[in-house]
Amino acid sequence: MKLRALSCLVAWGLFSTALIAQQLTGTMSGVVKDSQGAVRRGVTVTVSGDALVGGARTAVTGEKGTYQFATLPPGTFNVKFELSGFKTLKREGVTIQAALKTGVDAAMGMGTFQGTVTVSGEARTIDTTTAAETSIDAIPTGGIVLTLDPREGDFEVGDVRIDGKTITGVGGQRPR
Repeated sequence: MKLRALSCLVAWGLFSTALIAQQLTGTMSGVVKDSQGAVRRGVTVTVSGDALVGGARTAVTGEKGTYQFATLPPGTFNVKFELSGFKTLKREGVTIQAALKTGVDAAMGMGTFQGTVTVSGEARTIDTTTAAETSIDAIPTGGIVLTLDPREGDFEVGDVRIDGKTITGVGGQRPR
């Protein structure tokens, strides 16, 4: 009988401690979606506020876009939602009360590129109707100039010019 009474007292003590702990903290949870209503996984959710001992807490949304902070002390908090490619969303002044569940859902909009792209230089115009050597020489190559010159005159038909020098045979073979 004494053992049974002692067991009941110990059980009651554990239960009341758990009950008190639950009543001293609150819970925050929610679902994060995009602007089209699709759930978003991998969103970093950060809760910050003066009531947090040890600094801000973070959670990451799961497969169903949900997150949860189970034991937050009563107080006022700021919540930030971040995901690459989306605008960062901030909620300020979220109140957590002891023994209550607070829902904070978010709808994140698509982000925009932030930065500068600079394109400089002018476009080169190439005359594609003639095969004049001057139009080919105007193309910047940054290396060896290879010219196939099918004209007659100083060159035989099929001669190859590399850096201004005429080569009549390539690899021991004479062009046909």
